[in-house]
Amino acid sequence: MELNLLPKTSYLRTVLSDAEGKPMYKVETSKGITLSRTTTISKFLPEIDDFKELAKITWQWTSPSKLQFRGKEVDLDTYVPGDEHTYRQRYRSFTAIDGRSYRWILMKDKWSLGVPFLELETNDEASTPIASFHKADDKNKKNARLEIFPPGEDIVDDIIVTYVFVEKVRQERTGEAGHGPGAPYMIF
Repeated sequence: MELNLLPKTSYLRTVLSDAEGKPMYKVETSKGITLSRTTTISKFLPEIDDFKELAKITWQWTSPSKLQFRGKEVDLDTYVPGDEHTYRQRYRSFTAIDGRSYRWILMKDKWSLGVPFLELETNDEASTPIASFHKADDKNKKNARLEIFPPGEDIVDDIIVTYVFVEKVRQERTGEAGHGPGAPYMIF
């Protein structure tokens, strides 16, 4: 399954559509320069022909950011904690609705060009690929997209919610977020 982000949009303000162009998820973030912003992640439900709120993230600068998901509120750094890392890779793990552990890999590209990307895999010895994020490719006119492999199709909601967080972490680490690491405020 491929979910395409709308062209020239931020991962914090976009619609993710399937291969036929049908909207599946919507991500909306309040605007402005502040110490706290809210991102709402909604899922399209065909039975009501509309989006319904799936999760809400309250990004905070002075205290841990909060995630409201499946009726619970938790610190994002607790729900998707940072694990061990190497020079080329950083990990963020979480437990999905199916009870299994998964980890996002924030990695520099395979050709040492320094371009980071994201992959999701099972957090076990098998390291089964679950999802992969592909940045927009203007040269080949391809939108940014989140590719979800068959083993991940039962946890798509978990993938989308955690993707928004780890993509924010990735962009802040690389300076792509409009401000570099350690900036005193968030710009959305």
